[in-house]
Amino acid sequence: MSLNEVIKRYALVSGQSEEEISKYLPIIIDCMGFFNEKISESTSKTDRKRLVHACAVFAYYKVNCCMSAENLSRFKAGDVEFSVDEDTVNKAKQLWLCEKEEVSDLVGSDDFVFCRVV
Repeated sequence: MSLNEVIKRYALVSGQSEEEISKYLPIIIDCMGFFNEKISESTSKTDRKRLVHACAVFAYYKVNCCMSAENLSRFKAGDVEFSVDEDTVNKAKQLWLCEKEEVSDLVGSDDFVFCRVV
């Protein structure tokens, strides 16, 4: 799994440009660590693609949780403005839960990652 693959998927999920996504690279890279552990030499190309997508969705959820946890509803950095609301976080969570179920055969079905505590 490459960072470039995950960023492209993240862009599809989030609707953000690669430039906007660059500020979230540390979170994305952290998420990749877990999913890369699930890839072996015997992992099929299809399963690798599924894991890349799952990683991007999970990273999207984590970014939204971090934004919400810091009570940031809107911020601007140069020409880039980003806002998040609870509805966005809830949608990201639902997307992640659906994706998690889709890849449970590859990563297990138990709660393998922590979720946000409110």
